Amino acid sequence: MTRKRGERIEVTFDEKGQPKGKHEDSVWTRPQKVIDNYPNIEEDDWVKFIQYRTSLQFQQLSNRRSEIRTNNEYTSRGGRDGYRKLDQKKFKKTEKWEKRDELWLDSRTGKDGELKDLPCRKVGELIMQYNTQESQGTFESVGTTDVLTQALSKSEHPGRIRRQSKFVKQS
Repeated sequence: MTRKRGERIEVTFDEKGQPKGKHEDSVWTRPQKVIDNYPNIEEDDWVKFIQYRTSLQFQQLSNRRSEIRTNNEYTSRGGRDGYRKLDQKKFKKTEKWEKRDELWLDSRTGKDGELKDLPCRKVGELIMQYNTQESQGTFESVGTTDVLTQALSKSEHPGRIRRQSKFVKQS
């Protein structure tokens, strides 16, 4: 579907924020459109994918995960990539690995570089305070007590070690 210059298309959104309109010319209804653009996708695979994504089972799973996400105190804005990809992107730019607190802040900042949510802003301010104290020598990160742990006021889960080699054991 193409539109002329200056022509407006009215778009409505469903309860999940997905656009829905009066035009049925979409990848959901026309699998050939996807298959033409992506030769590595087989038609029967795309049809199965559409059937699964529009099934009641998937909708229930999606709703359950949406409810779980609403319980998150500090919302991450990292998208699908997650921490690993974010860290790799930063490493390509700076050629140094990020500290946990820097990575935490990066995953929660918007495109404008600001922390949007109030709880995230409060933790961000604490992280900045602890980082200045660490650079002045009045705060020392030891073991699992680092800047992020102190700022979140939550101790690390005893069964996990984050950002360390898989051969290092917690003592």
